[in-house]
Amino acid sequence: MRLRDCHLLADQNLHVGVVAWLRAEGFDVLSTRDVGLGRATDTLLIDISLAQQRVIVTHDLDFGELAVRTRRSVHGVILLRSVSGDPHDTIVQLTTLLASVETVQPPFMVTVRGTPSQVVIRVRQLP
Repeated sequence: MRLRDCHLLADQNLHVGVVAWLRAEGFDVLSTRDVGLGRATDTLLIDISLAQQRVIVTHDLDFGELAVRTRRSVHGVILLRSVSGDPHDTIVQLTTLLASVETVQPPFMVTVRGTPSQVVIRVRQLP
């Protein structure tokens, strides 16, 4: 499946400017803030993402823990690890990701980390 065709679920920790940018890029984004799920548990968000086949976009390491170590079923997770926490840096990371990874196969986890000048991407297929 094309990464650009994925439906997204934006975790509460994703800056509203980043969510707006994703929408401007043409993504179908369900933001937890927009639908009153700002305090939802990670497990509930995973259940929603599975039911709606949405990829969770987050800064929260807990999703990686749930998906990898506990082998919790997920549709997909994009974990953004920004050094600065600046929304602009997150957008640079996402831009680099979209330019570098064309397709993904659920279930998957993508980790994006580093600075705007040096973005490191790891795509991991999950069992």
